[in-house]
Amino acid sequence: MSYSFDARHGLIILLAELFGTSGSIIVRLALDTGATRTTINVGLLTTIGYDPSLVPDAFK
Repeated sequence: MSYSFDARHGLIILLAELFGTSGSIIVRLALDTGATRTTINVGLLTTIGYDPSLVPDAFK
């Protein structure tokens, strides 16, 4: 998969499917080419079966 980048067009928005123990969900993500981490709304993760309380403090 490839996307052409043109800074004049603003944010690059991608569709992604996230999988969890309770199913999957399709989300729209903004691509940050300089990011070292990905942030996803905790409500979406809970919907597909992830429990945020189980995440070690080092990853919060």
